[in-house]
Amino acid sequence: MMKASRLKHKDREIAYRKEYRRKNKDKIAEKNRRHRVERAEWYRTWNSEYAKTEKGKAVLRGACHRRRQKVRAGTATADQLLAIKANAKGRCHYCGRKSSKLTFDHITPLSKGGLHSADNIVMACFSCNRAKSDHDPVEFAKTKGLLLI
Repeated sequence: MMKASRLKHKDREIAYRKEYRRKNKDKIAEKNRRHRVERAEWYRTWNSEYAKTEKGKAVLRGACHRRRQKVRAGTATADQLLAIKANAKGRCHYCGRKSSKLTFDHITPLSKGGLHSADNIVMACFSCNRAKSDHDPVEFAKTKGLLLI
């Protein structure tokens, strides 16, 4: 009986959950962060075990293959990458701090359709590059307080 009732009001339940997640975004994020920290060792073990299975190996091969294909499709040459690094003058593109360990970052991520071309690559400090991950650069700038729009 309960199943039929839930099916009947499925749209209402979905709307309620969506609204709850919207209103409690910070609370949910904090709960998830705490969970990841508390279970970090379990996740590390699970990931290493999964990577040893046939399916895990295939997933990892596929991810590496897709990334290599996207990089190959781009047009950035080694000389262009060296020029980007020289133009950065040791400063992160996002936060502007000087760092001895800058990394190349795709402004529009490869996973979101960006190309491996000179006009899509900047130098970023490790923390900004890691925080940006595969996010849109405008969204990332807003979260860092770098964009006031």
